Amino acid sequence: MLLGRRVGMMLAVGGMALLFSLLPAVTFTIASSSRPDTASVLSPVYPGHGVPQELEHFGSPVVSARIWVAAGLDGPPVLVSAALVSGLDGGIIRQLTFEAAPSFRPVAKDLVFPAYDQPDGPLTLQLSVVPEAENFISLGIAGLDSRKNGDFKQVTLNGDPLSYLGPLAHEFQGQGSGLRAALFQGGPDRLRLAFALAALMAGGAVGLAGTAIGRALLRTALRPFLPASFEASFKPAYSWWQPTRTLATFEFLKGVPRDGGSVFTFGHVIKSHVLYSFDRFGNVSDDSEQGFGADHDPGVSEPYFGQLIYINNLVLETVDAILARSEITPIIVISADHGRRDQPGDPINSIFAAYLLPDDGNDVLYPSISSVNSFRVVLDYYFNLDHGLLEDRSYQVLDKSE
Repeated sequence: MLLGRRVGMMLAVGGMALLFSLLPAVTFTIASSSRPDTASVLSPVYPGHGVPQELEHFGSPVVSARIWVAAGLDGPPVLVSAALVSGLDGGIIRQLTFEAAPSFRPVAKDLVFPAYDQPDGPLTLQLSVVPEAENFISLGIAGLDSRKNGDFKQVTLNGDPLSYLGPLAHEFQGQGSGLRAALFQGGPDRLRLAFALAALMAGGAVGLAGTAIGRALLRTALRPFLPASFEASFKPAYSWWQPTRTLATFEFLKGVPRDGGSVFTFGHVIKSHVLYSFDRFGNVSDDSEQGFGADHDPGVSEPYFGQLIYINNLVLETVDAILARSEITPIIVISADHGRRDQPGDPINSIFAAYLLPDDGNDVLYPSISSVNSFRVVLDYYFNLDHGLLEDRSYQVLDKSE
């Protein structure tokens, strides 16, 4: 069950990583026809004339286009103008010129268009021979297979329809995020997106299944045989000050020896800080904002001491449980994190500390030891880490009023 939750988390993290990998901008094919049939060409396009290729509306700006064009063999190279024209108002969006070299069949020519604002409507690719040219051009045409040609409209030659020849052969490259490429264009990016979504869904399903099975086991007769870490992992988190958190912490610590092997466990119990949620008998206050008041238990001078008495009893019960369940004598260090001062001038440097150090470990302790050296003496004595001791010094943080 824990394995299932971990596997689910790993799948989810992998899916998120794949999704993030789709965020950077990439260049991808946004439209293409089949490659030209070089055995057939359109009728010659002469100087001062052009061929418009009507295109669909693209979800990404066209950054480059590959077309197939050649000049006639009986003349010099031809200067050709290529323009992207808005299909709504006929305005030229981008325009450039290139030379078509003489060849007996159209050859590929790559056109690169500077960045532009994407129009709302479809585009037209307009190719025209400059009026001063001394030669004509021939264009490659796409095959007649509609499955490859897509929904592009047929070209015209100098205004005359040429539907029987098929569209001008072309391949357009757009630029956008990998996610846009995956959604609108397919290819490897769509495969990555599919894997990402599959990993996220599988991770969620595996994680939920592991959680459901784990919680079900906690309701069976197997619960006493499950390690404490297993049970704790399926309990909801408690807020820092909630009394249930304190009780759950002690219960978890009691079960640590059941996990077996060598473990280091650090438990931090926020009580007996305010709120004073417990009295000395273990009753829990119904007031989640104030806790017990001074008039709750006349047997103690203030609710702090009532809560402290109960917490001390829990500490002793927990130590007894750890000792009873441990195969070898454990190392136990119990320490407060700070002292208490009731009146100005009272000593505040002394804090509570108790040690269980087997195999003559008490010999390394000394009366003035401070918390800065508690773990140093333990680690050096039992694990030969040679941290050494620091100076036992105390610091006092004064209130602004002092």
